[in-house]
Amino acid sequence: MGFFITGSITDGLGNSHENYYARIDTYRIDKSLGYLNCTIGSYVDKTEAAKMFPEYQEDYLISDASGYIPTPVTTGSYSWGAGPTIFNLSQSALVTEIVYSSSFQDQLVDYIDYDDDGNEITVQRTESVEVLTSESVNVSKSRIDLNLITGSVYDYAYLQVRNYFIDIYGSDNVQDDI
Repeated sequence: MGFFITGSITDGLGNSHENYYARIDTYRIDKSLGYLNCTIGSYVDKTEAAKMFPEYQEDYLISDASGYIPTPVTTGSYSWGAGPTIFNLSQSALVTEIVYSSSFQDQLVDYIDYDDDGNEITVQRTESVEVLTSESVNVSKSRIDLNLITGSVYDYAYLQVRNYFIDIYGSDNVQDDI
């Protein structure tokens, strides 16, 4: 499964490539952070991509990466391939939290002192006193929701990457190879 892309990229070595083949080489779901991480490989064409990833594990010793376009690849303001392209598996949720704050206020405080004759007297002085306050506030948070992946995880990842390329090149320049 991959895409035929009508467009240009510049590879990690500074070479330009026109009309290439892209596909998901690896993907991983990070359950703890709520991300789908996809490593997108770019190739000269579909035949060269197939040579890099043989059908049988035993054939990996003779795999051929000569059609792989070195990463990172860039076009315009987009860059991919140097690490995973990350898709969020979360939804916004409004959460009520208690927020604590402190401030200092000057207050008059009574204390015992003695006058010149040694008699006990009550006097006042100003002291800064810490005052703690709390309030409930609504905070927007990202709730991890792995149920956003409905059906096959393969299909979900494919659609996310497909939409990524459509954002870059437009729907007319991204053709599915399913």
